[in-house]
Amino acid sequence: MLNFDNAADKNEYGSGSEIPAGPARRSDTIDPATEFLTSQKRGLYGFLAFLALVAFLGLFLIVRNPSANLTSAVLVFAVLLAGAGFAVRVSHINSSAASSLRDAHSLRSEVAELERHVEFISYYDETTRIPNRACFVREFEKALERRLPGDPPGCVLYLDLDDFQNVYDSHGYSFGDKVLTEFTQRLVQTLAGRGTVARNGGDEFLIFFENMWLETEVTAVARELQTVLCAPFSLDNSSVFITMSMGAARYPQDGGDAESLIKNASAAMYESKSSGGNALTFYNSTMRYKRVRRAAIMDILRTAIENDNVYLVFQPQVRSTTGEVVSCEALMRLRDCGLGYISPAEFIPIAEETRMIIPLGYWAIRKTIEAYQKLKERWGGLTGISVNVSGVQLRAPGFLETVKSILEEYDFDPSFLHLEVTESVMLDNAEETLALFDALRKLGVKLELDDFGTGYTSLNYVRMIPLDVIKIDKCFIDDIGISEEKESLISLIAGLAKTYNAKVVAEGVETAEQVAFLNEMEDVIIQGFYYSMPLEFDALVDKIVEMHDRLTSSQ
Repeated sequence: MLNFDNAADKNEYGSGSEIPAGPARRSDTIDPATEFLTSQKRGLYGFLAFLALVAFLGLFLIVRNPSANLTSAVLVFAVLLAGAGFAVRVSHINSSAASSLRDAHSLRSEVAELERHVEFISYYDETTRIPNRACFVREFEKALERRLPGDPPGCVLYLDLDDFQNVYDSHGYSFGDKVLTEFTQRLVQTLAGRGTVARNGGDEFLIFFENMWLETEVTAVARELQTVLCAPFSLDNSSVFITMSMGAARYPQDGGDAESLIKNASAAMYESKSSGGNALTFYNSTMRYKRVRRAAIMDILRTAIENDNVYLVFQPQVRSTTGEVVSCEALMRLRDCGLGYISPAEFIPIAEETRMIIPLGYWAIRKTIEAYQKLKERWGGLTGISVNVSGVQLRAPGFLETVKSILEEYDFDPSFLHLEVTESVMLDNAEETLALFDALRKLGVKLELDDFGTGYTSLNYVRMIPLDVIKIDKCFIDDIGISEEKESLISLIAGLAKTYNAKVVAEGVETAEQVAFLNEMEDVIIQGFYYSMPLEFDALVDKIVEMHDRLTSSQ
């Protein structure tokens, strides 16, 4: 507490008025013979910290009020000590000193407000206003401390919104944050106090059920959440649908502390995501290996370009009627000295989830162009080269501008570059996707629809784009000679492509019987192990020369 008496000049504090002390007050008094004394310090480090703050504020006040005297500086020190919980008595202040005192008191209030804000942002999420991960861990540890023998186990539920980055990319971050806020409100209201909710960061949330652990109980709550949270979000004249992948880890069998349970629940969540998303998976010990391997692959991907872990292979595409190589598909591969060859089916989803596919995708486009330019120098018969483009990369801001910049960088004719997209890309945000495809077509780039027939592409989309190439998926090709229905579908797709002036590529062709069936169609391009497996660049050149020589000698 800070007391004033015998003031030389009356001021707004008045004679003998008080300024409240900080949260830990002391009742000690000061020898009145001295003008200023401090009481006992509460701790050496705290005292040194206040000395540093005094120096800063003293300089600040002197700059603001050059006429301030030594008394002003003493008063600043006194106010700070009062804020720290010390009792201080000051006598004989004048109006100038009182002005400095008011400034110091105002600054002390601002510091207190800043401390409250720091406390909030340290333990709460500013967007959704709910606890953050740090607060979640703190509350979890408190829950463990108050547990009694015989209390039921608990459970941590890890929620991740599937492909939520698409919302940001399509509608902007302001809209996306509004959706997250409404999602949080629905989540909290649905749980109705049954669990502690926190935002882990991004589009991830944590729930701690202190007394719920049975699989049937947790599954019932998860289904309830899916029903409420997957309903459409209608904001700003737009509607979006959200699905979520969930993972559960139970205490104490899956972990004895918050961090272990969060980590294991996250591993279970990724199992849900890898199986298609919008599901709940309970953690088991086999997921530990997968989690460690996933983390290792993520580390490899971060420096894959710099360390030459990522590379391209090329598979020739052959015209069925002539047997000549007319184009190639570039395929991304990943290898590591420790893990060895890593399948695209394993690393591509991880690259997409972490958005590392964006720089990797642009690297692939550059390397594909470089490969084509080298092939043209040695083999002039190619009409183009294709490379796969992820939906994550397509929706990334600036995709069109970056592709245009790469084409200019290499002075490359865009008509030779074919970008392959899957059916799912066409269905996501169809209006924006069609606008992007139209812009790419105007740029001169060719578009190929990969794996046609495996998804739910509307024929209307095929008509609207339009596409340059339709690729028939291997699942149809495998049934040639086995299923007349599949053979009819292949003929139907080929006829559809011809109607829209698109070429047809048959993927995964492996047998002479399949080649014979496809040769009966008009101008189908064949890709598959029947002619060649995917090859690195030098081997590809040798293969093309070999096939050309064989074709020439047979004529």
